[in-house]
Parts: sequence; structure tokens; C-alpha cells
Amino acid sequence: MIYPASLVQRFWSKVDRSNPDGCWVWTASTQKRGYGQININGKPEIATRVAFQLVYGEIPNGLFICHWCDNPLCVNPDHLFLGTPADNIHDMDAKGRRVNAPQLGSRHGCAKLDERKVAEIKARVDCGESQKKLAFEFGVSPGAINHIAKGRKWKHVIGTRTT
Repeated sequence: MIYPASLVQRFWSKVDRSNPDGCWVWTASTQKRGYGQININGKPEIATRVAFQLVYGEIPNGLFICHWCDNPLCVNPDHLFLGTPADNIHDMDAKGRRVNAPQLGSRHGCAKLDERKVAEIKARVDCGESQKKLAFEFGVSPGAINHIAKGRKWKHVIGTRTT
């Protein structure tokens, strides 16, 4: 999209660019999720999308503007990159900032075990102990022990040898 010079000037006048290599912070209106917004022809537009377009041109359909810096108010084009919705989720997960990320292991609200106990279970199964006996000892079902032993659950935990 080609923006008129007056809009370009109005846009950049709402940005604090005092830190040339750091975040350029949007200082005007924001939306509920904390991203800057600017009205263009009576329609609110997300400031990061406008900043990206001003510098790099059109945004292909279906792509998001993602932040390297994870600052929703940052409109520094050097901190922005194009990504698919999946890229955005992977980026959020890698940085541990997805609000509704699946809770694994002991962080799951229904977990009866923790990572230390699961590592012990894996090690003891590897040494030949009965899954039924382990289930009784740890207060979980034999199926839960089997899922752990087969690597279907608690995949992020590596068993450690006991004894």
C-alpha cells in the first residue's frame, strides 16, 4: 500500500525513536492487546503492520508481523519479521510467552507426578521393575506408567538410572 506523505509524517511523529538500535516505541493510541494503532481513512490499523509496509512494502495475505523483541509497542522495522500463524506460535513457544500454551509435566493442573518422579519411573522400568508395582507405589494407574515407559507421556523427561 502506498501511503501519502502526510500519513507517513503523522505515523512517525507518534514514535519515540530516541534509541536508534533499540525499540522504537509507539506513543499514541493502543488496542486492547497492547499493540499500537493508528486510524487511516477512519479505519484502525495496527501500527506494526503500517511500519512494516512503510519500509518493506505489502504484507502477503495470511502472514503476520512478528517481533524479534517481543515488545508490542515496538514499531522498529528492524525488529519486525513476516511469519505464518504457525511461525508466530512457534516463536511464542520458544520464548515461553504464549498465554494459553499447553502445560506440560508438573505444571499441568491434574499432574500427580513431577519430573523427578517420572525420571525415576523411567529408570526403574528400564531396569525391569514391574509397571504394576510402580503404579501402586506412585499412586497412578498402570496405564499412566505404561504411557511414561513407551514415551507417549512426559516426553520431555529423560530417565536416569537408579543404583
